[in-house]
Amino acid sequence: KTAIHFHVYYPDIFEAYLPKLQIPDSHYDLYITTDSDDKKEKILNILNMGVPLSGKTEIVVVPNRGRDVLPWIMLSDKLRHYDVVGHFHTKKSLSAPAWFGAAWLKETMDSLIDPMPLILKTFENNPEIGIVFPDIPLLFKTKMGLLTLDKSWAIVIQLWKRLGCHKKIELNMLKTLIMPYGTMFWYRPDALKPLMEYGFSLEDFPPEPFPTGGTLAHAIESIVVY
Repeated sequence: KTAIHFHVYYPDIFEAYLPKLQIPDSHYDLYITTDSDDKKEKILNILNMGVPLSGKTEIVVVPNRGRDVLPWIMLSDKLRHYDVVGHFHTKKSLSAPAWFGAAWLKETMDSLIDPMPLILKTFENNPEIGIVFPDIPLLFKTKMGLLTLDKSWAIVIQLWKRLGCHKKIELNMLKTLIMPYGTMFWYRPDALKPLMEYGFSLEDFPPEPFPTGGTLAHAIESIVVY
């Protein structure tokens, strides 16, 4: 039983990627979050013009906080009833040239949506797998350098303790984090129970303009694999 959560802050990007979601023989329910009624109407128009998707579709308007992370967590009561969930969003990197965010998003989508049938079959055949996420984006490997804890170190450790995680991990010994750059991945809700059931509030996430690091959203991105 499969669901996809897609946080749509930029409807134009969602429209461009909607055809990728129309995969033959892949049945799933689609949950869309966005931050205004106007965007909800735009998304409805986009869906109505496209090819019908395989399962039910639900659109939820949420506060503009925590980028894609808080909207995703706010749907945890709905998503926990599925065996596997895909989490995606309409990423743009406004602090960098437009091509940077577009290349990062394309690489991520190519890694996660195009092989969707194979990924779901992998989950089905391997019950111990809890999360599937892309390789480190090529731009970071070749141009930007790998992400480290730096600004997020204190809040990552604080979050780990708040969640009551018992797995022993020497986070301070890691040279680079194994993480889904951009917070997009497939996962089993059972694997992320401590995170999804914690009960974060709106006040846990700073308002826009959003910093480039050091927030709870960045900390969640950093530890979701662990």
